[in-house]
Amino acid sequence: MFTKKPHQKALQHFVEEWTLSEASWLALQMNQSNFKDSFENYKLEAHITKKGKPEVSQIHWGLNQSHLNIETLLHSKRHISGKLDFKDNNELTAMFNVEIEGFIHAFFQRARDLLVQSGKKPATLDGINPQEDKGKEWLRVSLEVLKNALKEVSTNRSDNGPEVSQGLFFCGNHPSTNKFTFRLRIFNLDLELQEDETKSLRVTVYNKKNQESFDNLEPVLQMVFNREKQDVIEYLINILPPVALTITPKKG
Repeated sequence: MFTKKPHQKALQHFVEEWTLSEASWLALQMNQSNFKDSFENYKLEAHITKKGKPEVSQIHWGLNQSHLNIETLLHSKRHISGKLDFKDNNELTAMFNVEIEGFIHAFFQRARDLLVQSGKKPATLDGINPQEDKGKEWLRVSLEVLKNALKEVSTNRSDNGPEVSQGLFFCGNHPSTNKFTFRLRIFNLDLELQEDETKSLRVTVYNKKNQESFDNLEPVLQMVFNREKQDVIEYLINILPPVALTITPKKG
């Protein structure tokens, strides 16, 4: 099914077919492109396997002063593409905002489920790394600082401020390696965690501080978490709601 312009039936069909609960890989882009000259845009993507074949569903939306641009993929096929003018489509725009909020909630709930599944797999690596406690505490403090920054963005957005989050998020079994991977690049931090063959978490964190990009940086944390794996997973789970709140539609 392909629709050039968004309308209620097409959006309802997308909602009904959106299979986030089965997704093995999730991807999110936050203001990473100039999507149709938007000043705020996001792309959510979910990969599932159906009857042995990979499928991708995706929704990409961009907000302008006068309208909302929407593009979707459903089961790897183009589905919706067009714009909603606010003054002519108030009811449909309101419906879209409600559905988007639901998508975002389901997206991060699935990310949480994938993290929990990883945390339940005990690491089998022998020996104890005496630096794990230190690395875990560094990660805890850094994520608390990040959480506060995210809350500030969401609070200002609720007051109709211009603040947005910008970055990337991935979670699940990587389509190329089939290894559990978590990636969050937002503000000055770039965190990547990968489950290795021993079920330990290999964590690499970059902090660009005042640099313009993350290129050619040395990691500020690089560690294998074995004994402390579950606590690290819990820290990541706790950062998901603040990220979600920075991309939910503004009220009013």
